[in-house]
Amino acid sequence: MRAVAVQWRAVCALSAVSVLSYAQGMLLPEEYVEGKDIAVRKTPVPSFVVPEPVVRFPGMPFIYLPEDRSFTETGHLVDGIPARCAESGRVLAGSHGTVEAGIDLTVRRFTLSARAGRTDGYRDWSAADWQTFGVTWSRQPDALFSAEAARRGMQLPGPVESPFFDRHRDGWRLAMLGKRVFGETGPELTIEETRCEVEAERWNFARLSAGLPLGNWRAEGFVQDERLEGRYRRSGGGAGARWTDGGTELFLGLKAIEDAGVRLAPAVTVRLGEHLFWTVDSCFESPDIWKDVLEKNYLEGAGEIQPEERYRTALTARWQRQRYRASAWVSVAWWETLWTLADSDADGLWEPRRIPDVWEGSLRWETVWQVAPSWDVFADGEARLFSRDVDGIPRYALRCGVTGSRGKVSAGAWIECASSRRFGGEHLGGVVTGNLRTSLLLNDHSSLHLEVNNISDTRWQIVPGYPAEGRQITVSLRRNF
Repeated sequence: MRAVAVQWRAVCALSAVSVLSYAQGMLLPEEYVEGKDIAVRKTPVPSFVVPEPVVRFPGMPFIYLPEDRSFTETGHLVDGIPARCAESGRVLAGSHGTVEAGIDLTVRRFTLSARAGRTDGYRDWSAADWQTFGVTWSRQPDALFSAEAARRGMQLPGPVESPFFDRHRDGWRLAMLGKRVFGETGPELTIEETRCEVEAERWNFARLSAGLPLGNWRAEGFVQDERLEGRYRRSGGGAGARWTDGGTELFLGLKAIEDAGVRLAPAVTVRLGEHLFWTVDSCFESPDIWKDVLEKNYLEGAGEIQPEERYRTALTARWQRQRYRASAWVSVAWWETLWTLADSDADGLWEPRRIPDVWEGSLRWETVWQVAPSWDVFADGEARLFSRDVDGIPRYALRCGVTGSRGKVSAGAWIECASSRRFGGEHLGGVVTGNLRTSLLLNDHSSLHLEVNNISDTRWQIVPGYPAEGRQITVSLRRNF
């Protein structure tokens, strides 16, 4: 039977003084369905190595921390799209009104998505518009092709005292991913490409990787190329072998990056008990700074960034009972080179910052308790401690709340707080915010949704010329045909 799904959405964002609203493109799905997201890793990573954060409702972010990518891994995929591009449709702008409309068409294995929106200016703020288009074809589990394009334009109607919005900005981003598995135990081939253009700046990243399973062994290899036209170009590649047996995994390989040298890429995971695992691994990778390239003005220093190198050991513990689940992950790492983005000069510009010889200790934890058949209480958090000042990376994030449903109504409420980052001599973040999400099933085909984010954050700017997140109110009507 042929299934066709159509979705329409209108968004109105209101705030006490102003609004920061956002547009989510195809890459940020409306619903997260456990077990149905396409999470493709070119290097299979055992689920017991790094606990996943709780995701009970769409749009509940955990914390932005630099993603660890394994040997040939491009990163977690959201509906088949690389997460490195998942922020391409996001818009930051102070405003007093935003309207967004979107449509998704699904016919069997083929999905076409489109989004468009506009933000009208407030005082001397700019007006912004955005469009995203995407297509996904999937024949799980052996084939996948996805492509997404996003455009953002910004116009300045009057004088703006801001180093951030200092000129008209217009950008495009195109992301493509293809994956093919030849049989249940055959070779696997994956290609990823991302192109980004902001005014005269053009950036491109491409990676081709392959894997061949041989019983408990798996051979892996990849080649990649990254370039910013007129600034730099880095090519790289690597090869290795992985052995897995129950809760024990061993990997050994070599990785090379142009102008950065060759490094061993070892990784070991050993089961110490029923609930405890020990891991040792390493990282030698160019940091992915382009996930929000259309938002922050740091392109001029992008050519300075070199690959990061890190060695880490970690303990992971997991417990699960009928109505309770908990996990904790503790690690110690040494960074020979760590890169971050920070406003080091307090001039209102994000700039790349190199931090050598850094020790890091981190803790991540998660608990979920089913207090009733349809209601869960959850709490999770993460903390990072560095031996030197690392201003560009959040030090902690905490979140707790409740989700559940009864009859035709589903609801969730949670509070969260993350550490602040310095910008323009002031601080971003560090505010405890409340969030609420409800949905009402009207009939078999239609549902009404209400989302309120950052309830307690009503500021319209943090420093002159830079918007705060502010309260966000979203109402949407969804209908499936």
